[in-house]
Amino acid sequence: MSDNYFRQLLHTKHYKIKKTNDQIMEDTKKKIINDDIVITLGNRKRVLVQKGQKREKLFIDIREYFRESGRMKGVKFGVCYTLKNWNKLKSFVKEIDETIKILSK
Repeated sequence: MSDNYFRQLLHTKHYKIKKTNDQIMEDTKKKIINDDIVITLGNRKRVLVQKGQKREKLFIDIREYFRESGRMKGVKFGVCYTLKNWNKLKSFVKEIDETIKILSK
């Protein structure tokens, strides 16, 4: 999905959902809460696209989650990209895919 798609979602007020983080993690593959987007990649892996505390920068946070005391919590290790670094990573996707093909032979 394009960056414009996420920007449109972040700025569209009627998409906001008032739920707790636990409810979001248990529902569908993509949810929006308080201008943050949560995308479920698999069983316990999720991507959180969020604005920084000062609401100036976007961050893409990728990590696993686990259940503790009935709540979903993120593990301490993971990766968090600024939008600039995320776009830089995306620019290397073709090279990475080609390298994977070479190493998979």
